Amino acid sequence: MSRPEKTDAEFEVHFWSCVEKTEDCWEWTAGLDGRGYGAIWRRGRKRRAHRIAYELVNGPIEDSLLACHHCDNKKCVNPAHIFVGTHVDNMQDWTKKGKNKLVSDPALLKRGDEHWTRQNTKSAKAELAKISERRKSEWKSGRRVAIRDERGRINGTRMDAS
Repeated sequence: MSRPEKTDAEFEVHFWSCVEKTEDCWEWTAGLDGRGYGAIWRRGRKRRAHRIAYELVNGPIEDSLLACHHCDNKKCVNPAHIFVGTHVDNMQDWTKKGKNKLVSDPALLKRGDEHWTRQNTKSAKAELAKISERRKSEWKSGRRVAIRDERGRINGTRMDAS
């Protein structure tokens, strides 16, 4: 038997009780999702805590938009550190901060025989073996799915959101 849904006021009190406020970031102290972001159940589904914090202070965010961090702290729920934007906005912010490895490490842009996966070194072979094992477990668990064209041919793969 499931618990009755909290009222908005009860939920807000509970939500902020899970936050440790400091001078800078407000740290989420409750549960985390698989990527390290604060997470909480709201209206029957698990939601990211920083998105809820922004919505509690500023109002709803369109489903097509993201709640992005200025501070890059996944546990931060300080609404002053969160901005609403598209995926492109988030990637541009990430690049400006020097966190885009493709921009900051030109070696990653090498193609063909110059690419790191073509190097016959122990470290490259070990990294490729780790990637291969991870992919196998993703396929077995059903998390990795094939992207097929209209004729059923596989064009690529992606991680399932669930």
